[in-house]
Amino acid sequence: MKGLLAEPKTPIVKPPKIMRILVLAYPEGESRLYMPRYIYTIVDSPKWVVVDPYMLNKMEDIE
Repeated sequence: MKGLLAEPKTPIVKPPKIMRILVLAYPEGESRLYMPRYIYTIVDSPKWVVVDPYMLNKMEDIE
């Protein structure tokens, strides 16, 4: 998959970067206790990886 993201021949979607955060148990006052849990957040949005095919042909001619 790394090769496709580095040099794509067809448009693909780069998956979003997701962070998982562990929140440990903690009390709130005398009557509440929050148990451990995970919170997931999107750090980087998904992105289209697109290369113009005409530019690829021009670059091959240069090399």
